[in-house]
Amino acid sequence: TEVPSSGGCIEMSFATASSETDLYESALKTIGRYTRLTVPAVSIKSHPFSVFTHPERCGDMTVLFRPCGPFTREVARALSSYQDGECSTAVPIKFTSSGLHMGTAHQFEDAMSHENNVIFAGGVGIVSYVSLLLAVH
Repeated sequence: TEVPSSGGCIEMSFATASSETDLYESALKTIGRYTRLTVPAVSIKSHPFSVFTHPERCGDMTVLFRPCGPFTREVARALSSYQDGECSTAVPIKFTSSGLHMGTAHQFEDAMSHENNVIFAGGVGIVSYVSLLLAVH
């Protein structure tokens, strides 16, 4: 889904086996985490994407990206062929994920060890902080 007023950012949510319904607990599991996505129709190489907990879809793994490189532009182009959940091409787009990996998972502990926190992030860089902000809110 293209995020309105975002400069063309694309948000993708993937259902997981998790039945997590608690926003705080779900956010704790994704702070500073990333996944490596492979889209065989675009490239055989996997690419890292930061994940976050979407407030309305706690059990899902959500990524946000701006299509600016060759891989993300091709993924966005392939996704644009899908309108309102209906495939306009004969072959569905397949994604594979390598699961969640540790990135900067210490962010939460670091943030909670201080009385006040200031976070600077811009553009898609905010993704790695969305779950942190949900957990401390």
